[in-house]
Amino acid sequence: HKLYMLYFNILMIVFIAVYVIDISGFMVAVNKTVYKWIYGSLKRYDGLWYIPVLSCAKCASVWATIVYCLCNGVPFLTSVFLGCVASLLAIILSLAMKRMLYLVNKYIG
Repeated sequence: HKLYMLYFNILMIVFIAVYVIDISGFMVAVNKTVYKWIYGSLKRYDGLWYIPVLSCAKCASVWATIVYCLCNGVPFLTSVFLGCVASLLAIILSLAMKRMLYLVNKYIG
């Protein structure tokens, strides 16, 4: 039972990371705000500057999964493996969600 909850929680971590970072546009707004705060509000944001780790669903999934697993007593090597699986899942989920949104906007919206 505990193992299933661990897997389910990792799946939720990946889904949240993909949605917040890749789909919602929230991280684009955060990156722009931090860029303007660092470089000044008069400097134009070109979209190329980003906060490392937090602006990539794949990276955020890896690190969040590893930290989550280690905090729950999962051995280090297993945590790293699950982090890598979460990273791959983030790529697949991101592509699937973007495609689904495209189809919804094309045929329904």
